[in-house]
Amino acid sequence: YLCMASTAVVLRCLQERHAVESQLGVLLLAVLLVQDVSLGVFLGLLPVLRSADQLSHALLHTTVALTVFGAVAYLAARHLLAPLLRLLDSTASAELRALCLFS
Repeated sequence: YLCMASTAVVLRCLQERHAVESQLGVLLLAVLLVQDVSLGVFLGLLPVLRSADQLSHALLHTTVALTVFGAVAYLAARHLLAPLLRLLDSTASAELRALCLFS
């Protein structure tokens, strides 16, 4: 959870300096969000790494679950992203737009 908390703190600092939309701000937030996603993947794999007796079964189960999740996420993004981007484009809040686009 420390990784996700640091993203919020860095985002607030960038907002105070009006640097969220700068090239460095975008890059910094992208790296922090990749860390947040990686944390979720590693937390999902943690039970697999603890049970060495059924490692192949657990790895297969985790791979299938991640594949299904990826497919659902891809389809949802493909069919819901355009309306969401149009809605974000119509709002005047740069903070909301940046948070939605980076996540």
